[in-house]
Amino acid sequence: MGLKVSIEIPGEILHFTCMTSEDLNRELAIHFFQQWKLSFGKCREMAGTTVSAFQQLLASREIAVHYG
Repeated sequence: MGLKVSIEIPGEILHFTCMTSEDLNRELAIHFFQQWKLSFGKCREMAGTTVSAFQQLLASREIAVHYG
């Protein structure tokens, strides 16, 4: 069973950035993938997307897909 960690972010931050909590999860997943911190699969799960949707998201940011 996995450990779940909660991060408290003031609502005004999400408001000012026009982000939802789902947007924030997606951005963190992209960052972790780009920095080679987590695998493609784990980042895709974190982003809450399908394989093809996460591939398209990375491509739209010009981030090369690596599976190592």
